[in-house]
Amino acid sequence: MQLIKEREQNGEYKSFIDFVIRNQKNRITPSTLTKLIEAGCFDCFNQTRNGLKASISKIMDYIKLVYNSSNQMILDESIVPPPSIENIEDDPRVKVEQELTLLGIALSKSPLDFYADVIKQEHATSIEEGIKNKFCKVAGLVKSIRRIKTKGSHKDMCFVTISDNYTDISVTIFSDLYSKHESSLINAKILIVKGRYDSTRNEIVADELKII
Repeated sequence: MQLIKEREQNGEYKSFIDFVIRNQKNRITPSTLTKLIEAGCFDCFNQTRNGLKASISKIMDYIKLVYNSSNQMILDESIVPPPSIENIEDDPRVKVEQELTLLGIALSKSPLDFYADVIKQEHATSIEEGIKNKFCKVAGLVKSIRRIKTKGSHKDMCFVTISDNYTDISVTIFSDLYSKHESSLINAKILIVKGRYDSTRNEIVADELKII
């Protein structure tokens, strides 16, 4: 990837502005910058993601003014100083949602942390703790959903993989229960499962579901 090659050849990026300037030759776009910001690629610079996103157009305008097409500076920073980056507060939930969308995992915070009170009220445990018993109630983030048709009645059922950051487990949801929750059962939702743990298959057969 050209962004990594630039760093290897010319040293670590010193700031977000430095990154944008040095990668103009790679035709980096505002859309790409936004995705990189939302994925947490610039968190090391200790600036808010919203602040970085708000600064993109100003930085692009600055580069057009100060640098030529060969990426050489034509106006000194003492004449045209680089734009400042505002400190616009981030919403932790939005950050997690964006990370899940772009990366498939949450880096800044576990989605389950936002619903700790609800999970506690439901008396749900961690997956590792729950599967110590035959009957359990656990909470996890939906990572994948595989839908199939039952052989006899050809009704929809599914297998869902959930994770609580430490343990993943498969949950089998048969057709009657699945039909009640099909429309709201999607990836990145928090799922509280009450059911029976099958140790031979290492899976939970769901009796009840609560989707947050």
